[in-house]
Amino acid sequence: MKNEWDYSEFKVAFFRRTGLDLNLYKDKQMERRIRQLMQREKKPGFKEFYDYLASSTTAMTFFFQLPYDQHFRIFS
Repeated sequence: MKNEWDYSEFKVAFFRRTGLDLNLYKDKQMERRIRQLMQREKKPGFKEFYDYLASSTTAMTFFFQLPYDQHFRIFS
């Protein structure tokens, strides 16, 4: 696989890893929110951000435990 991923490649890898299908959520909104997290964590690309989440239990746990009113609202 190439070094840089686009958002669709991130979604596929994320689903394989977590079972959460990001296609079930508003695409533009979800991508924007993930990009905000990428920026905050200083991960410039989707592949780098995925690798960060996959290699850090703490980061992945944080990703799923974001406060409802702060970022995702994906579990509502």
